[in-house]
Amino acid sequence: MFTKVFAHANLLREFICRSRQYISSERMRLIKKFRGLSLKVFNSVTNFLLISLGINAEELVKILELHGISIRWCWSFKGLGKDYIRVSIRKYEDNEVLLNVFTQVIKGLKYEH
Repeated sequence: MFTKVFAHANLLREFICRSRQYISSERMRLIKKFRGLSLKVFNSVTNFLLISLGINAEELVKILELHGISIRWCWSFKGLGKDYIRVSIRKYEDNEVLLNVFTQVIKGLKYEH
């Protein structure tokens, strides 16, 4: 009985360790990509990023939703304006879809303004 409990605990510790490593490396990759779009990305130790677009994020949020991508518009957060969004760090494939659609949309929005 105790052997199973210890084995489960070890597997859980390994999973947590791998998850932390993945989130850390993927967070750094996403920060670099978003900063490459001339966006202000705040440093983070969590599984999400706070980004200032420099323009109202409402249209971006709506367009991304049409592509099945949900991000958090932070206009209601005390101290943040309508240009702030929060992006969760997800699986690599999901993050790539986000980056591709986001890049196309943000370039179009900045061009219009």
